[in-house]
Amino acid sequence: MYLCALRRLRRWVGLALLAGTAAGGVAAAGPAPGALVVGFDRDFPPYEYLDDNGRPAGFDIELMREVAAAAGIGVAFQPGHGPDLVTALEAGRVQALAGVFHFARLERPLAFGASFPEVEFAILTRAGTPEISSPDGMAGKDVLVASGDAVDEWLQARALPFRSTAVGSPTEVLRLLAAGGGGCAMMARAEAAFLMGRLKIANLTVSRSPIFLRPYGFAVKAGDAALLARLDRGLAEVKASGGFDRLHRKWFALLEPQRGTLTWIFRHGVLFVAPLLVLLLAVFAWSRMLTRKVEEHTRRLREELAERARVEEALRESERRFRSLAEVVPFGILIVQNDTTVYANREAAQILGAAAEEITGSSAWPFVHADFLELVKARAMGRLAGETGLPDRYEVKIVTRAGAERWIEMAVTLTNLGGRQATVMAITDVDDRRRARDVEAAIYETSRAAGASENLQELFASLHRTVARLMPATNFYIALYDAASDLMSFPYFVDEVDDRPEPLKPGRGLTGYVLRTGEPLLATVEAIAELERRGELESLGAPSVDWLGVPLKVGGATVGVLAVQSYTGTVRYSDADRQILSYVSIQAAQAIERRRAEDDLRESQRQLSTLMSNLPGMAYRCANDADWTMEFVSEGCVALTGYQPGDLVGNRITSYAEVIVPADRDAVRQAVDEALAARRPFELSYRIRTAAGHQRWVLERGRGVWSDAGELVALEGFIADLTERKNLEDELRQAQKIEAVGRLAGGIAHDFNNLLTAVLGSTELLQRRLAGDEGAQDELATIHRSALRAAEFTKGLLAFARRQVLDPVHLDLNAFVSEAVPMLRHLIPENIRINVHPAAETDVVQADRGQLTQVLMNLCVNARDAMPGGGAITIETGNALMDAAFVAAHVGAREGRYVCLRVADTGVGIAEENLPRIFEPFFTTKETGKGTGLGLSTVYGIVKQHEGFILAASEPGRGSTFTVYLPAAAGRDLPSAPVSQTAVRGGNEAILVVEDEPEVRKVLVEALTGLGYEVYQAADGLAALEMLRRGLAVGLVLTDVVMPHMGGMELCEAARAAAPDLRFLFSSGYAEDTVHVGFIKKEGIFFLAKPYGIDALARKVREALDTPSAAPPAP
Repeated sequence: MYLCALRRLRRWVGLALLAGTAAGGVAAAGPAPGALVVGFDRDFPPYEYLDDNGRPAGFDIELMREVAAAAGIGVAFQPGHGPDLVTALEAGRVQALAGVFHFARLERPLAFGASFPEVEFAILTRAGTPEISSPDGMAGKDVLVASGDAVDEWLQARALPFRSTAVGSPTEVLRLLAAGGGGCAMMARAEAAFLMGRLKIANLTVSRSPIFLRPYGFAVKAGDAALLARLDRGLAEVKASGGFDRLHRKWFALLEPQRGTLTWIFRHGVLFVAPLLVLLLAVFAWSRMLTRKVEEHTRRLREELAERARVEEALRESERRFRSLAEVVPFGILIVQNDTTVYANREAAQILGAAAEEITGSSAWPFVHADFLELVKARAMGRLAGETGLPDRYEVKIVTRAGAERWIEMAVTLTNLGGRQATVMAITDVDDRRRARDVEAAIYETSRAAGASENLQELFASLHRTVARLMPATNFYIALYDAASDLMSFPYFVDEVDDRPEPLKPGRGLTGYVLRTGEPLLATVEAIAELERRGELESLGAPSVDWLGVPLKVGGATVGVLAVQSYTGTVRYSDADRQILSYVSIQAAQAIERRRAEDDLRESQRQLSTLMSNLPGMAYRCANDADWTMEFVSEGCVALTGYQPGDLVGNRITSYAEVIVPADRDAVRQAVDEALAARRPFELSYRIRTAAGHQRWVLERGRGVWSDAGELVALEGFIADLTERKNLEDELRQAQKIEAVGRLAGGIAHDFNNLLTAVLGSTELLQRRLAGDEGAQDELATIHRSALRAAEFTKGLLAFARRQVLDPVHLDLNAFVSEAVPMLRHLIPENIRINVHPAAETDVVQADRGQLTQVLMNLCVNARDAMPGGGAITIETGNALMDAAFVAAHVGAREGRYVCLRVADTGVGIAEENLPRIFEPFFTTKETGKGTGLGLSTVYGIVKQHEGFILAASEPGRGSTFTVYLPAAAGRDLPSAPVSQTAVRGGNEAILVVEDEPEVRKVLVEALTGLGYEVYQAADGLAALEMLRRGLAVGLVLTDVVMPHMGGMELCEAARAAAPDLRFLFSSGYAEDTVHVGFIKKEGIFFLAKPYGIDALARKVREALDTPSAAPPAP
């Protein structure tokens, strides 16, 4: 009996393991974009299953592929199991199910397609036992079924004279029945035949008559009639073409009973062999009858003895496997009988913090936390008493042998052990999961509070309550930093000892430290002492035992600090608390920022509402019927809707309900009905479609008009145009995106310019040093050209970031295009032709060559992407004279003489509705990952910066044309580049080089020394200022602008306070205008933009040294 109990326990543990494995799942490959995601059962062969290579297979899979192909739909498959697939369909993770049984409970969530042939379900028995052909024959037997399949659901819906046992998968059902478990089994006939063949099980018999039939077919989510219709049509086409019958024969011909074959043999064979059979039967009947009886008796006896031996060995092997399995499963197993633990595996001992020998033989309850002891005992006793409705799985708190409190999840079932009932508990440590769940709940609560709080103080209090649920937070405060005033305030401060501080500048306190570093800080007494010793911290306020602070960051900037602290040793914080508070701070920062933005938006909306009430709009009075039939409308309806008042009154031309965009009508009706039900005014925004077909946003304010008898008489209100406001909000978001990308681009360009300065300088030094080595000169010239090209690239980045002033020269567009075409050949594949049609003569333009190159490249790359199958790009130039008529017809154009650059392609074209948006930043119709939406917006910005404009024309399927118009320069005889450069010469003056980049500093020192100057160097502004204060006499300070410790401008101000005539030459990777503001235009201060070569450096140094003091340099 003990062995039988262990056997049942093994099955239960196996189910728990299967459940754990199923929870992990196998992630399906991501479907192709636009594909129909179809869910299927991973273990229902031969209908649908995962084959040995993990690929979808089966009749349903192949049929769905052909149905989808016939319907013109791409298809991808997502494996699952049973009810989980219905849940996935309802949640939208899949859009259809390949095969599902038709049960009444599924008619609400699902819409079923045309059924396939009904699935037969049969009864399986072991060979040598009587065949069962009806439910009555299973009376008193233990019927094995697969968990969660159609049989399980069919049995649960009926009161039948037998008991069913759910045993995991169909494979396990067959193996268990074949091994002697259970009395019989039920499953789909084809499924049983398929699996018995694959598992090589020969001692089972399938009933010849079906026990029941169940409709079966594909399904979609209820309400998705369009998809269902397409699939039904596809199925009809597959059936009509014979594909359905072909697949059915392929998968089921060998699995179904071959009744037709036997009939044919009988009907045709009897005509030829009947005489022979009669003769043979007459001769051998008697002897064969005796032989068969002996052989049958012997065979049965041999099989019975072999089966008994095999079952006994299987049972012993099962017991050995259970013991091995129980010691390696990833959860604890406890068996409790009469309140005493009789078995504990290794994982249970580890969770409880005690040896298995200590647990076994002792009371089961000392490890249960006092708060849960009565609950656990009551449920255990109730389960033993046969009480129903008790949960099989729940979470409780335990106390380990070391006294630590932890959460576990307990799954409970009963077994028979030694003839008495015992409780089997599977326990899993879920302490980390609980903590993560609490943090997730806190984050959700923080997000919810951001929208629900009336003001910031209410939000701060909610944050305090949220943190207090995760850790001790008696002393809690929020500090916010205002960069404009450089002040740190404490809008929320709850503390047992200190009062709320007044706003102050961030100092060297704990809060200032976190604000300054942007990193979380767990400041214990020891950590505080160490920070004070290093000079990074000064004590402010009452000393705390533990202080824990985390930064509040928005967009990478630290905007505040959230902190908790403890003044007693009984409350200490840990690294886990620091991590949790950091998680919460991310959401808290967003919530605070969102609340601030919402407050600002609310104030803006209030002001806008006041303004809108005085703007022209449509006043109305209407009936509260389905059409909102107008009784009166003001003249403002013409400007708002395009309809005359008489068109709307009485619904003469159209009703106002028809003017509202169909997608918004139900929401408008619901909002108005709710307000009327509460007898309050209503205010709502929605979209309308004007008489000309244009869509507009409107804001409606109205109220119901009731008679003295309390009856609703009419609705009165005012409707105003909100379209401009909506557009402004969209433009603001786009501007913010551009600003963010601009800052990033500018930073990248700054770093590249520093690197390129070192590369250019080093290359030119080597060119001079190796003047006689022609081979080296060629290679160095290649490096030099590449560095100059890279410099042009960084100029493009700075221009995009609006940190680069243009370097305009006079350009001949014909020559410019001719020089650019070889470069374009590297970007355009061979299946696309490039045709160039320059005008016979064009005016010159004043433009930045690098920026204009970027314009041409972006337009050609866009054209390339529009022709994946090949085509032609045509580049044309020409002159154009814009008159008043042209300007009136084209937004952004101005009168005058222009030179045009036109790029046309033969690609797919641009849809008419997308054409007005193509120059918007981040707008793209390309697939995700294949376009940023910045190409044409960059082109637009560059053209605008050159005081030109760009026009686009396109026709879907016939290509697109972009025409850039640039103002013609004043004259054609102006040079396109400086005529000559003055000869490079050095000097013997003393120069102090201040540069934080070692490579750049080394090149500058070597270059200036080679020019004859006396050169001193410093790594930052502080070091340079110290050298000057010690008496270093120099004629010029060559300094970087942005450096650690002290920047170049701070150095200049400090040094010129003592030596007003000291000359400064600034050098920066940013453009001149970012450093110019109110500073570099002063006398004796010069600027040299990185990257630069030695010749440019030498000329600028001489200019700075030779320019008379009375003549300030040109900006």
